[in-house]
Amino acid sequence: MNDYDADIINTLKSSDVRVITKASNANTIIHYLSAAPEAIASVVKALEKKFPTANIGTKKVGIVSAIGSALNFQNLTVVAAQALADACIEVLGVHQLMRNIDIIFIVDELRLDDAVDSRPRLAAQPSAGME
Repeated sequence: MNDYDADIINTLKSSDVRVITKASNANTIIHYLSAAPEAIASVVKALEKKFPTANIGTKKVGIVSAIGSALNFQNLTVVAAQALADACIEVLGVHQLMRNIDIIFIVDELRLDDAVDSRPRLAAQPSAGME
């Protein structure tokens, strides 16, 4: 059995990319990277060589997050998603862990500034730290 995740991580480690976050389920592994387009292309080429039957794709996205030591107020995800919806920003993905120290929203790259501007509504909530 192949350990796809470890092979992908090793490929990323040997490349000039920074992993921002990742998500996975039973049949998909997604890495959100920060890198020059050339570095991303090199990673894709290496992964396509390593996994010839895999469906590997890229998409430029924007990432907006709330980060703090106590983001455990009730309905954080709902409040943050509603702030983005009120600004007519489609959420492409959400990443939140049980520790309640950050929440990350993936949005269209062209709407990143609008997403950042939507955060004051979230910042008004008790114990919310913004970055």
